Amino acid sequence: MCAMLARAPLRRWPALGTVSNLQRQAASTKVFAEPEAHRKVENQVNSLGDFNAFKADPCLQDAVLRAGASWATEHLENVGAVAGSTWMQSLAVQANTHRPIIHTHDDRGRRVDMVQYDDSYHTIMDICFSQGVPNYGWTHEAEKGAQSARSALSYMMYQAESGTQCPQTMTFACVPVLRKGLNEEQARYGWAEKAACPDYDPRNVPVYEKEAVTIGMSMTEVQGGSDVRANSTFAEPLKGFEHVRGHLLHGHKWFTSAPMSDGFLTLAQTSEGLSCFLVPRWVPSTGERNQGLQFRRLKNKLGDHSNASSEVEYHGAYAELVGEPGRGVPTIIDMVQHTRLDCLVGSAGLIRRCLSEALHHTSQRAAFGAKLADQPLMKAVLTDLIVDSEAATALAFLVASTFDNDGDKKFGRIATPIGKYYVCKRAPHFAYECLEALGGNGYVEDSIMPRLYRQAPLNAIWEGSGNVIALDVLRSAAREPETVEVLLQRLGSVQGVPAYDAALKRLHGLLHSVQKDMSQARALVGQAAMLLQAYALSLQTNTETFELFCQRLDGGQLAYARDYGTVSYPDTVLRSRLDALHAACVHDDLDSPFSRHQIPSTLKESRTNIMDVQCDNVGLRELRRRLDELMNKLLHQLVAGDSPHFRLPSHVRFDADKGYYRLTTASHLMVRSQSPRFEYILRLCQEMYALIGTHSSRTVRDIFYNGRSSFRTQHDAQQALLDISTLLCVRQEALPVFASNKGLVCGDITLLDSMGRTLISREQAISRSDNLIPSLRAKDTRRIPLASLFENYAHSCSSHCSYSAMPIHTAQRFKPAATRSWRARMPVGSAFGLLTLPAVATIGRQVSILTGFNTLRFDLKAACLPQEGNDFNLLERLLAHPALHPKERAGLQEMATARTKAELEAINVHHPRFLSDRYLPIKVREALQG
Repeated sequence: MCAMLARAPLRRWPALGTVSNLQRQAASTKVFAEPEAHRKVENQVNSLGDFNAFKADPCLQDAVLRAGASWATEHLENVGAVAGSTWMQSLAVQANTHRPIIHTHDDRGRRVDMVQYDDSYHTIMDICFSQGVPNYGWTHEAEKGAQSARSALSYMMYQAESGTQCPQTMTFACVPVLRKGLNEEQARYGWAEKAACPDYDPRNVPVYEKEAVTIGMSMTEVQGGSDVRANSTFAEPLKGFEHVRGHLLHGHKWFTSAPMSDGFLTLAQTSEGLSCFLVPRWVPSTGERNQGLQFRRLKNKLGDHSNASSEVEYHGAYAELVGEPGRGVPTIIDMVQHTRLDCLVGSAGLIRRCLSEALHHTSQRAAFGAKLADQPLMKAVLTDLIVDSEAATALAFLVASTFDNDGDKKFGRIATPIGKYYVCKRAPHFAYECLEALGGNGYVEDSIMPRLYRQAPLNAIWEGSGNVIALDVLRSAAREPETVEVLLQRLGSVQGVPAYDAALKRLHGLLHSVQKDMSQARALVGQAAMLLQAYALSLQTNTETFELFCQRLDGGQLAYARDYGTVSYPDTVLRSRLDALHAACVHDDLDSPFSRHQIPSTLKESRTNIMDVQCDNVGLRELRRRLDELMNKLLHQLVAGDSPHFRLPSHVRFDADKGYYRLTTASHLMVRSQSPRFEYILRLCQEMYALIGTHSSRTVRDIFYNGRSSFRTQHDAQQALLDISTLLCVRQEALPVFASNKGLVCGDITLLDSMGRTLISREQAISRSDNLIPSLRAKDTRRIPLASLFENYAHSCSSHCSYSAMPIHTAQRFKPAATRSWRARMPVGSAFGLLTLPAVATIGRQVSILTGFNTLRFDLKAACLPQEGNDFNLLERLLAHPALHPKERAGLQEMATARTKAELEAINVHHPRFLSDRYLPIKVREALQG
């Protein structure tokens, strides 16, 4: 070898500064300019864009109607529009890009055990909780099909962002356990009621300071995994806490998701055996942090990046017994059953989103002389995917319906794990096939498909992997033979289809053989799942999909063991599903609602960018082009007069009962306006807001301001745009409801801080708005840069007051409604500031004031209506309320006697627990300490 190397000639590389032969050849070759046509981007499909996830899914609509939940259709349509919006996708991208960060200690070395989430995560959680994704079934228990309606919400939001569904699922699933397992002393803190509350409160505070909580689940340990009976964590009784069955836990848990939950249901050994416990972040009876609950690290997961999963250690962690001692698994099994339902529903939702992406792409992408969706092979694949998706959806909602009807509990006990096993295992293969339909575009991270593909395997592992579920089904069949009888009775009701009858016969054979050979358990559960899917499809109004699905049952081969596109189907199913998807899409939603001929010619002819920044990257050029287009539309709307040719945009709804147009924008600004034009203006601001948020700070700085503006990050740009839309709201005489960092705004745009002081009046806001758009009334509106608009805004704000978004659910509570109460979480020292507003008489029936010890409820219309010159009605009502704690009454007495703003400022009572010089003057503190 050495001799060969010695004889081999050394390769000589050209020295630096020399010209190689290739360089000489290139220099001597005449280079022609690349034709313009070669640089055009053609035959590329845009992303799916805004669509309604409910309207696009006929199978989902049919399932909701069959469950008797037609009363929830309007709400489902509204949530479907949110779930399918590009704004929600921008939030999902941001939440998964900026992963949670754990902080175990503060800067002084003290343990804090905090997990920091991106703001987009909290926004998604806020939307989901307020719209009922984890709680709709509990808040509407009296309605028929309530759990099916809640499952439909979860199904759609799982398509939008999957990671946030984990804490929502656990919060949903814990409610039955908390209702049954807590004694009277434990229940007085309202764990079950607050878990079912349609509200989201991410604050790290004790449960008695909240109206809504999230609950996690912590079961598996490093040595046992799914074998929870091998758990080594043990509990010892805690003296002095017998009334709440207090214990101290010692041990660990290997996988604990949503570590910022307010409490965790966990399993630990006691002298009576494995028992169930509730581990709160804060000890309810003392208000102290649970020091023994310590989070070690976060898992670096394949997917599910927006959701934090952690390892936890119990070093004498405070916990309260739930249920009977030694009955841990039977106690928590109800939560497991509800969680498995959501695994099944979530995977069906993910499958549906993958299908929507594949249908959208192939229906617009051309190859080999025709659209992909018109090519015979692709037709077969797409139709196969449609049948598979609708079978998964039908089975998911068949199982969900068993949670609505007590008579179906036996069937649900065996159908839930069967459906969870099969559909969750099917999802990764399905996601891959849809990714392949998108080709290379589906494999790049700019697409949604990689996120869906990484998410797909999760639910098959959560709450029992394949083998665990299969063995669970066998144990259930042996322990409760009646569940098998109910299952066979349901499956036997379908007759007259040879392929189905043969498959049912094979199932009977597997039921006998598995008793001797447990290795047949997977085959048994898979066969039962396929028959259950066929049975669920047979119940649909249109049985066409059922007939196509039965073709899969020929030969006994499980669906996930064969390739897609190997069964021949007619074209009708594919065409009808494509039509449904296209009909649910918002086509060119941001086009001007005015006739084309009425748009000024200067705007028609102007194709120059309003931001003169050179940008070579294709994605940035597209961003600049879209923002240019939106700004031109925005400027046109601001200068245009009324037009009889106005067309109401599809996203704006007219509420006939209330007499105004309603729209919730990306900034969560709840707007009530008589002006459809104003709704359209805010819609333009909404997309611009979302576009800014999807790009880095450097990109925003380079594109918008070219490094010359004081707005240096995309957050600053979004904040300014939010302020601009707010001020535009003032000009259009609308009624906005939103929150600032110092108070609330309602009615006449007077902004008050927590002490009732005016921060900005309506007149000041109009003045700022006038300064903001000084040249919009000019004839030539072509070249008003976005940077100039922002800078004019900055200069017009002599005393800057930043606005923050009020959550959608909070804004909705301002709507007059006879059946809803408006609840506000606010310190007792600032609560009265809200009620100084004239519009308070119309916002609802009740207001809840959270104090350190109680939640006090008031009938606004009867007792708390403010009177002219009197800002202290609420304070007087607080003092007269019988539930007010004596310490609080003593501290608030001085506020009741203060009749000037200066006296109020000197008191500044925010919470009775803050007994320090920082918050209270000596006189008040002494009164509170008694």
